[in-house]
Amino acid sequence: MKGIFASLVIVLIMISAMLYGLYDTGRSRTNGQEPVGKPAYHVQLVTQSTNEHFWTTFKKGASDAGKKLNVYVEFVDVAQNNEDTSVKTLEKALLSNVDGIALQAEDIEKTSALASEARQKKIAILTFENDHFFIPEVPTVGSSSYDIGFREGEMGVKACGGKGNAAIIVNGSGSKESSQYKNLKLQGMMDVFSKNKGIQVQKIYALDSGMFETEKLMSTILTQDPKINLILCTDERSTPGIAQVLVDENRVGDVSVIGYGAMPQTLNYIGRGVIYGSVCPDAYHIGYNCVQQLNSILKGNHISDSLNTDLFSIDAANVDRYQVANDEN
Repeated sequence: MKGIFASLVIVLIMISAMLYGLYDTGRSRTNGQEPVGKPAYHVQLVTQSTNEHFWTTFKKGASDAGKKLNVYVEFVDVAQNNEDTSVKTLEKALLSNVDGIALQAEDIEKTSALASEARQKKIAILTFENDHFFIPEVPTVGSSSYDIGFREGEMGVKACGGKGNAAIIVNGSGSKESSQYKNLKLQGMMDVFSKNKGIQVQKIYALDSGMFETEKLMSTILTQDPKINLILCTDERSTPGIAQVLVDENRVGDVSVIGYGAMPQTLNYIGRGVIYGSVCPDAYHIGYNCVQQLNSILKGNHISDSLNTDLFSIDAANVDRYQVANDEN
């Protein structure tokens, strides 16, 4: 009897071992990677609480860099354009004693003070796509503002066949310290137009992001200056709003629009021929380089104050590729 009982115990142990092996194998496949040792650093990237293509691609790039460099990358999602939330998130990061922080600043004064505190605590800090607020003594990663303007200018020339009356819309948020970014974008456009005398810039507008403000400005442009046939916009969130007004006013085809970014609405309007094209940042390498630069700072290596990433020009010829990427994300 004891022999039978012992045999049953052995069989049960063997079955349990087999089941555990199957479970453990399945778990490893689900994770997609073997466990690694303790990470060298813990960095926190402050991102936006949206599943837009830029942010999903940005996170993929940052995650890939973290795996390669053995850095634990934590993403903290915050609401868009919310100064209080952005500042509080940075304050919490400092209290949690992470090794490094990357963020998009939503103000200058408070963020500059917290950046100074981070340096005192030996916490690496940088900004990315810092197009509205310039934070002194903090390195940045992202697109070159001049190149954005230059690319949009080149696309504008193609859109209107080298002849047109243009209106330029720049983001109106920020302070005097952030005006250099707007000026660089304008300089890029003007350098293109100076070589194409057929395009005359009629007026430059500053616009705070928001559908209602965009609608008001576009209605003003279309009513007061009907000869405008080219509009260039450097703000990602305003670009779809401009297109929607053209649709509502039945002016599609009369005015060529060059926008910025790859929001789903923007891509949709490009596919429909409402927007001629858009200039888009390289989100993957912005995310990747954020982690890589933080890692370099923490290792005591010198980095440049500004690391520029590539830009993509999206138009009817290649918009399908970006729409597929959005759908996959």
